[in-house]
Amino acid sequence: MACGVMTGCDCGPGSMQLDPGHHPDAGAPRDAGQQPPPDDGGTPACGNALDLSGCACESGAAARSCYPGPSQQAGVGACVMGTQSCIGSGGELATATWGPCTGAGEPATCALAPVHCGTVSDGCGGTLDCGSCGEPDAGEPDAGSCGPDGTTCGVVELCRPLGQCMSGACVQPPATMCGTGDIQVTVTWDNVGLDMELHLIRPGGHLNAGSSDCTWTTCVSASPDWGVPGDPSDNPHKDVDNTGYFGPENIYLNHPETGDYAVYVEHWGGGGPSTVQVTISIQSNVVYTSSITGLASEHVWDVARIHWPAMTVTGTGGDIDCTASWRLTSAGCDLTLP
Repeated sequence: MACGVMTGCDCGPGSMQLDPGHHPDAGAPRDAGQQPPPDDGGTPACGNALDLSGCACESGAAARSCYPGPSQQAGVGACVMGTQSCIGSGGELATATWGPCTGAGEPATCALAPVHCGTVSDGCGGTLDCGSCGEPDAGEPDAGSCGPDGTTCGVVELCRPLGQCMSGACVQPPATMCGTGDIQVTVTWDNVGLDMELHLIRPGGHLNAGSSDCTWTTCVSASPDWGVPGDPSDNPHKDVDNTGYFGPENIYLNHPETGDYAVYVEHWGGGGPSTVQVTISIQSNVVYTSSITGLASEHVWDVARIHWPAMTVTGTGGDIDCTASWRLTSAGCDLTLP
């Protein structure tokens, strides 16, 4: 997917940007009571309750959730629900039909996945068979993308798109380092799960609670007003919202206010339980690194607290199951955290 708005990170293999399917309204559950209208001979036989495109509707009917693909993908991970509207044709004999389903997510393909072979998640509860992993030709990347734990090909260089293994070595593509500040938090992950969502929460704030949480809804194209009111120099920034595999996502903040900042990671997208790594730097010095294995979709990792002005970090390390409180009122986990 083409790169979009960002301020510090280069986009590279595995870096995908915020798309229209990734927003609070896109994944709203469909109306289970919505029934297709009867076939009146003038519209298609409407047996698919998920997508009523072209089917008759009552003029003025409210927009409905829809999904144009297989029902088993609808609303799963990256395959968020779309929206379709009732469109009237006008005239004396006015009729109305459901318009196209727009804004729905799609599963990944082998061409878009940041791997070259093997079996990977399609982001919508299924898997992709991208062929067998044979011996790589000279100079060609092999099957092993560099994992966040650095065990495949060597130490991963954080804040750059994760590279490929070539001749047993981890080769990083040229990239600009992400933004840095007095506080910098960076997350990377594997190619099992899609879209880990990084959060930095100001003292007294809560996860997904508007401007107190720097994340994809508040910090990508603009910044919430933290610290001194009206002073942009002490506002947080998020370089890029990576909705695919690997990452990175990066948040940085200068001139922090006094208090404890909370770091969380949501497994926002689909795919299987993932290995995720977070690195925290204070004034460009790495002071804390932690990883978690098996972080499932719709779970939240309570990573750490950053204490300012002590400039210390305390790990918390909890895996929180948020499936029962997922996207009820916000763009992710609705539990009051911390």
